[in-house]
Amino acid sequence: VGRVVRHMCELLEQLVGAQSFVIYLVSADGGRATPVGARGMQPPTGSVVVEENVLGDVCLTGVARVLEPDVPRKPNEPIAVLPLIFDAEVVGVIGIYHLLPHKRSWANVDRELFKLLSAHGATALIAANLYAKEAGPRAALHDVLFHLENERLRQLTEAEAESGGDVPALDVQGLTAGYGALAVIHVVSLSVAPSEIVGRKYYRPTDHG
Repeated sequence: VGRVVRHMCELLEQLVGAQSFVIYLVSADGGRATPVGARGMQPPTGSVVVEENVLGDVCLTGVARVLEPDVPRKPNEPIAVLPLIFDAEVVGVIGIYHLLPHKRSWANVDRELFKLLSAHGATALIAANLYAKEAGPRAALHDVLFHLENERLRQLTEAEAESGGDVPALDVQGLTAGYGALAVIHVVSLSVAPSEIVGRKYYRPTDHG
């Protein structure tokens, strides 16, 4: 889990150009958020109430709030708040408070990276947390086929109910391969360091003081 958090921090620093930010996990009732990672600032001690601030708005709506860096803000108000979403539920948020000095505006690629973090960050954290409880990679995958078969049967039942008649048999082998590919994309997207991602000019805080 720590490695995934660390790579998320590196992605925000090196690829987005964020100087100070906090990564929070949201409580089951959605009322509090606990910091699990931060750079460039001291995160709050313990959990914080999110219901009456912008963090709470993003937790409630699941919609990112991104301001332009030069827009006037209240003290300690984040420039951007990104939801971490899994299965249509916000399980965490990222608050970005300051950018590197040379970073004066958002680029289109930044917004694409925000979408990547929102869509895959929670999945990577959940997968890492579950994996930490297992005895190794093979043990962590021991019930994959069981879940795939349940998903296949669910889809088959739904398709039959919608059509009201016969439904062609699903390609189980293709379905299994497809889910396997999705799982790899979800986990690999944040289980490798950003420096291993090609095709993007990196922001390196050490190069800019």
